[in-house]
Amino acid sequence: MRGLLLAALGGALGAGARYGLSLLPWREGFPWGTLLTNFLGAVAIGFLSGLLSQKRLGEGGRLFWQTGVCGGFTTFSTFSLEAVTLCQQGSWAKAGAFPLCRGGSPVGVHAQLLCAVAAVNGLSFWKGKQRE
Repeated sequence: MRGLLLAALGGALGAGARYGLSLLPWREGFPWGTLLTNFLGAVAIGFLSGLLSQKRLGEGGRLFWQTGVCGGFTTFSTFSLEAVTLCQQGSWAKAGAFPLCRGGSPVGVHAQLLCAVAAVNGLSFWKGKQRE
């Protein structure tokens, strides 16, 4: 029951943060907020994975931050809706480019992997600097 509560509270926080990003004044015509959300989510999950691998984050923290916050923050359904909306608006080039930036595409997977590796390496570097 505790795990469910942690994931649910984190999910509410993540969904609220995603909604907050959607309120920013973005340039019209391309879903920049969703791209930023997915990028930030990839970096956050990479950072959290580094904390987990170094045993600096426990199971409760994983449920709250990774499952809850990151799960509520990033979303495939928002991406899908925006891709369909671009098609309905006749923005075929934008709709075609949009999936390349998403985690399921080869380009998106590599970009998110690089973000995650950079976050883990940054955490390791930071941890090493603290020992000096």
